[in-house]
Amino acid sequence: CGDSHSLAIASGGELYAWGKAYAGRCGIPDIAGMPTDDDVPYQPIPRHVVSGGLAERKVVAVAGGRWHNLAIGDGGELFAWGAADGGRCGFAETSEMPRDEDNWPFQPVPKLVTGGVLHRRRVIAIACGENHSLVATEEGELLAWGSLHLGRCGFGDTTGLPMDDENHPYQPVPRRVTAGGLDRKQVGFVACGTFHSAAVTRTGELFTWGSACAGRCGFANVEDLPSDSDGVIWQPTPRQVVDGGLGDKFVSAVSCSEGHSFAVDSTGDLYAWGSADAGRCGLGSVEHLPHSASGPDGPYQPIPALVNGGGLATNKVKMVACGSWHTLAVSQGYLLFAWGATRAGRCGFADTSGLPIDENGPY
Repeated sequence: CGDSHSLAIASGGELYAWGKAYAGRCGIPDIAGMPTDDDVPYQPIPRHVVSGGLAERKVVAVAGGRWHNLAIGDGGELFAWGAADGGRCGFAETSEMPRDEDNWPFQPVPKLVTGGVLHRRRVIAIACGENHSLVATEEGELLAWGSLHLGRCGFGDTTGLPMDDENHPYQPVPRRVTAGGLDRKQVGFVACGTFHSAAVTRTGELFTWGSACAGRCGFANVEDLPSDSDGVIWQPTPRQVVDGGLGDKFVSAVSCSEGHSFAVDSTGDLYAWGSADAGRCGLGSVEHLPHSASGPDGPYQPIPALVNGGGLATNKVKMVACGSWHTLAVSQGYLLFAWGATRAGRCGFADTSGLPIDENGPY
């Protein structure tokens, strides 16, 4: 899911999209005649994406960012579409693309990404943030592109790169991440938050980088990290997460959101860290947790902590996904669990009476 659109893969490898279709985010070029919401066209029900590079290609994985998307074809090819400014989609040339009402370029249909170091490489894992992208290749290489603000792409050197409209450097095409602790490591899983990123190696090690305020990266020691003009601290290159409950665990999956993150280990235990208000980390009482001096308000979990309350007390986790204010997990027995903010049906509960309430509603 992106910010206001969704993507799904059918059992035969067909890609479907629905939601807001503005600026190419659904990959559907013919938006004339669609219903509108505040003058923004949207696709009301799932629709087969048959345009562009995916016209005769099966899809094996898809990732939705706020404004752009990535998909892997059945031959390991990478396709991108949606907002293409600031390097989001990995296309060096955007001058011939259509423009939205704010004059930003966008790729209206899925297009093969071949630029940078991606040429002839097969992709096995993908992730989209709000303004950046990550992929892992068959060889275990980590590639990144898009906004470099607060270190979210993990490059140690950002000199000579173009600048976006907010005067932040960006990487226009896929580039290999070799700085920090990931040097000589093989990556098998990637995740993007809004301002931070994560990768899991094939030997189960978890690395994070980017904005580290309010526990986003899961580091116990952040005293020596650089900070921006607003006092937001950030980890410029990938760094292994060794604090908290994950120190000696084999991590199999990770999920990042705007302010919090989760990891699943090989036994099915779930760990959480980052912003913990409104129940989003699933840790129960948060009164004992610290509050951030900069960045998001509210309590935060500074290092990975085991989530073993509620329905997860007796269920192991197979996969996890988090939005900005809520989280979903599928157990090894294929049960679905949800927690966090329940406003506007986020968690899928018909009855929210009796739940605690903060300024944004029940959670």
